[in-house]
Amino acid sequence: HAWRGSVFVVIALGAWAILPVLAAGFVYEDIRWLRSAGWIAWRPRVLMSISWWLQAHLSSSAWAFHLVNMGLHTMNAVCLGLLARALGLGAVGILTAAGWFALSPMSVEAVAYLSARTELIATMGVLLAVICALRGRFVLAGLAILLGIGGKETALVGLVLALVAVLTVGVGLARLWAGALTMLATGGLLAMSVWVHSVGESPGVRITVSEWVPLQATATVRLLLSSAFFGFGQTVDFDYDLVPIVARWAAGVTLLALAAGVCVLWRRQRLLAFGFTWMLVSAVPRLIVQTPRSYYNEHQWYVTLPGLAIAGGAVVEQWIARRRMRCLA
Repeated sequence: HAWRGSVFVVIALGAWAILPVLAAGFVYEDIRWLRSAGWIAWRPRVLMSISWWLQAHLSSSAWAFHLVNMGLHTMNAVCLGLLARALGLGAVGILTAAGWFALSPMSVEAVAYLSARTELIATMGVLLAVICALRGRFVLAGLAILLGIGGKETALVGLVLALVAVLTVGVGLARLWAGALTMLATGGLLAMSVWVHSVGESPGVRITVSEWVPLQATATVRLLLSSAFFGFGQTVDFDYDLVPIVARWAAGVTLLALAAGVCVLWRRQRLLAFGFTWMLVSAVPRLIVQTPRSYYNEHQWYVTLPGLAIAGGAVVEQWIARRRMRCLA
């Protein structure tokens, strides 16, 4: 049981690293959420609304709100450790994945920005859905998705990720069913995204698809590189409009190349492929659904981090295994 204690030590270190945010106040959309906290909005983000309503009646201090966000982040790190174990990672891989997720600077904005609690709840729903699916409890997985949607609609990607996880470690008929359902869920998710893109909320400021997708692809690649280099280049509001058009299209080609590489990896490096599949699937809605003048940013990247953490854990485990083989040889 030593690895369990180590996981909790890493998670405690992650909580300690984020402690300075407790002194921060309300910013940006936090004020709007605080003003509407006197009533519960029965909409897709109802859990977010309920949590703010409860806190507004118990304690309206920013400190208390930050403490809840930190608690949610810690719970997500625990869920990630459980998921890594369910996927078959060993002690080293589990510690690497949970530790990287808990300590990553890319998690800070989602925890520190109180309105980003939506991302924390959505990510918890996705993680629980994948864990339940791997254990064959698909009804619980569906309920977990509903829990995530109570935070943010982003949790819908859990439908695809849960089935991809079963494909990753499943066998026989279960894998066949998971493959078919994955295709259906992916098609439904894309159809919904296209529908949202077509109706839009702010038609007066919309841009064309050929403009939007390269910009979002640029944001995706930047966040991926920032994650890989442990937060290097992280900023509150990166100005993507200054990025040359050629670079934007190059980012789109990079994502296509990454998707092709994942297909190649799937047979030999299944967990690594699963981690990058998680990243690509969670990025799809951001590439399609327009949120004018609000490009992919750090706190929206939070739901992607578990997949990258699992990929990192798989890489570290394989590297250690190869070193051991060389030593034995």
